[in-house]
Amino acid sequence: MLTILFISIFVLQTAFGIYLFEKSWKKTQPLRDIDQQFEEKYPAFRRRDRWALTALTIPVKVRKVDFDYSEYLGQNYKESQIIPAHGPSAIVAGGHTCFADTIAMISKYECNFAAKQSLEHWPLLGLIVNRMKLIEKTGQYTKLAIYPEGSTANGEFILPLKRGAFLSNTSILPIILNYKSNKISIAKDSIYQKWLLFLSSMEFFDVSCEIIECPIFIPNDYLYQKHKNQGQEKWEIYAWAIRDIYSKASGKQKLDVPLKQKLEYENLKKEMGQSKRTKGE
Repeated sequence: MLTILFISIFVLQTAFGIYLFEKSWKKTQPLRDIDQQFEEKYPAFRRRDRWALTALTIPVKVRKVDFDYSEYLGQNYKESQIIPAHGPSAIVAGGHTCFADTIAMISKYECNFAAKQSLEHWPLLGLIVNRMKLIEKTGQYTKLAIYPEGSTANGEFILPLKRGAFLSNTSILPIILNYKSNKISIAKDSIYQKWLLFLSSMEFFDVSCEIIECPIFIPNDYLYQKHKNQGQEKWEIYAWAIRDIYSKASGKQKLDVPLKQKLEYENLKKEMGQSKRTKGE
């Protein structure tokens, strides 16, 4: 009797899993329908998916780069700078691609995030957000991590950086998140979120995450005087320098695109998907 019950539960779970996979696959079809001419208009947000069965885990490794900041801070910057005893004021991560960024960074840096409220309802991330709330109660604060680009992209370019990470004019630890995969785009769009999350959890794919870690960056007067043509305010000059470092350390090109282009891309993808479903019906 017990054996029959276990078999019945297994069959039901398998059937439900197949149903969810099929539904998720259909829902995300517009993301796999690639119109080359259309995609080329949105290079920072286009996806490159080649779904296949390979490996399941996402290994994360940190590669420390002894980046020379002389161009930004002056030739003798190492002699004059004083590294704070508590370390950098924040960890500033370029190349924000998906929800996995947060998990990768917590595993390597035990950092804290200022997350948007909607993440509370995400699987796994919601648990992390709730646990982070306990930090305020215990007073055991960890390093703050910030995504200065202010949005996710496909990880192929370095987008313009927002001012939030640079207004305080304090030390930061610049890192760049870099995903490598020849099978699936790890990028998570703001459309089809739950379906993409489900497919990613089921799909066996070959992907790894490399965190490129540069030395602690402490802005000084040399930066603001030498490169004053890079912005009207200090935070703009600071952001320019970090973005330039991101680009050189990772080998990724800088691309100046506004956030509204991402929204435009996703809305058009939605419309294309709805149009195909309507024709199919």
